[in-house]
Amino acid sequence: TGRSWTSTVGTCSGRSCWPSNADWKRLAESLSQGPSALTALAEESYDVCYEQYTNAIGLMQEGHGACMQDNHCKFEACAGDGLVNLPAYSVAAATVADVQAALEFASTHDLSVSVKTSGHSYAGSSAMKGSLLIWMAEFEKFGTIATHTDSCGTATEQVLKVGGGQVWGEAYPVVGDAGRDIARGGGLTGAAA
Repeated sequence: TGRSWTSTVGTCSGRSCWPSNADWKRLAESLSQGPSALTALAEESYDVCYEQYTNAIGLMQEGHGACMQDNHCKFEACAGDGLVNLPAYSVAAATVADVQAALEFASTHDLSVSVKTSGHSYAGSSAMKGSLLIWMAEFEKFGTIATHTDSCGTATEQVLKVGGGQVWGEAYPVVGDAGRDIARGGGLTGAAA
């Protein structure tokens, strides 16, 4: 693919703790959307986020998950003069298998993991510095209302099923079309799941 998976994270206590280029390549090739679903992030990756300004949907969809709803939060403690607080890599997870592959990879290589749908974590926990970001914006979405049977066998009618990458703006119309109401705060771009 011609991509380089090199990072400048370094070593831990005299031993190499960062995955090799071959390790990153294997992860990339295992993803359902192929190698393009794994992206190395750097401060320059954030440039596309500034172009979105306050467009919440654009911020959610651009930058391979690096964009924050408050652009100051690309820095530690959301301080405009702080250190950059971005994940090292982003996996655009589209399937459960993608999430499993990313978590297994992180566990094998002792990497921190952050998970992000919309980026509404003003504390920055959805994009931790140096982590492997599991970006859920491409994840399966449902938006259906049906009867749900839990693991104890109890059935509940009129349950809204949402996906890990679903936002409230996609869930509200489904509930309204079913003649129901939903109690939830936040804006249309807040994560539903």
